[in-house]
Amino acid sequence: MKHIHFSEDFTKLQNRQFTTIRDHNKKLRLEETVRIISPSHDFLAEVVGMEKAKLVHIDYKLLLTDLGFETVKTMREAEPLILETMRKFYPDITWDTIVFVYIFRAKKSRGG
Repeated sequence: MKHIHFSEDFTKLQNRQFTTIRDHNKKLRLEETVRIISPSHDFLAEVVGMEKAKLVHIDYKLLLTDLGFETVKTMREAEPLILETMRKFYPDITWDTIVFVYIFRAKKSRGG
């Protein structure tokens, strides 16, 4: 079984459905079950969606939600926050970087 590791216990991991944005292809398939691991969570989730696109083409509201900035309202406010946060994980990322967005739905049984 494939694993997706999160370096922090992001709030989004408490949601039934959540996303992750990666700068590399995890080679996941729709309906595949993967193990989600963070410092204090370990549970199974199903891949329910995925997208490959340049960062600039990903909906900024999805990016903000994924990164935990739900209160930011405009793209002007969002742009610097998105890049600054993404660069904590991927230092060389730019708006032209191809990224992979994976959408997961947590299975009913969760460990924590």
